[in-house]
Amino acid sequence: MHELDLAYSVVSVIDSELSHRQGVSLKGFELEIGEFSGVDYDAFKFSLDAILRFSPYASAEMIISLIEALYRCRSCNEAFRPTARFCRCPSCGSYVVEIVRGEELKLKSLIIDK
Repeated sequence: MHELDLAYSVVSVIDSELSHRQGVSLKGFELEIGEFSGVDYDAFKFSLDAILRFSPYASAEMIISLIEALYRCRSCNEAFRPTARFCRCPSCGSYVVEIVRGEELKLKSLIIDK
């Protein structure tokens, strides 16, 4: 159900953005989904496909990019690709790490036709 709500939210944002632009049609849109976003990609895509099929955007191209996680160690400043959600720095062994990317769910752009 979580992914269905997210899919409805994406369409709602598209509706809102297009309502501010008169005489345009949606040709496509780009989404970014982070590896650690908590979104089940298959369920989300299925939900979004189903919603779009019965919307004014049925012919719009959907471009989804999966974003790999990247962490940075706060102790040694090493950037690294994590092996798990919670892990330590492979360089110094510290657990004091921060996520740089990989948690996003972002509507990156709308492709419109005037």
